[in-house]
Amino acid sequence: MKVEIRKSIAGTEYWDTEKKKTIFVPKGQQPDFEITENYGSMVGEKSLHVDGLPITIGNVTVDTEGIKGERLLTNQASEIIDSDGNTKEDLDGEPVEEMQQNSLKEEPSEMDSMTIKQLREYAKENSITIPSALKTKGDIIALISDYE
Repeated sequence: MKVEIRKSIAGTEYWDTEKKKTIFVPKGQQPDFEITENYGSMVGEKSLHVDGLPITIGNVTVDTEGIKGERLLTNQASEIIDSDGNTKEDLDGEPVEEMQQNSLKEEPSEMDSMTIKQLREYAKENSITIPSALKTKGDIIALISDYE
């Protein structure tokens, strides 16, 4: 089966589904083979199934009749919902701990109020070598903080 895939100024390209290669026909010439017009029919029932089951990508199931829509997740209760590997069933009945806004804020350090020159002097007093490539205040503070 040959299917038209692209037209250009120079001619038309066709895809040969049996030989798995493209065929170029220059503009003004007619192809010497039969062209399949309804190439949407190439997607058959076999290509939409794996081991007899319809293909499911995420929550969408694709079948011979097209996209079926979102399917319900049946194992939601056993899905891991936190970094400790706990599931919803593990956490049932436990109180939910909410983080307070204050715990997210870092207290400003005394280095934040220093200039770059003062930070370099502070580093020198504490035997911390700051490479000359570090130019920004944030990078210098991060380097000093790593040493402390």
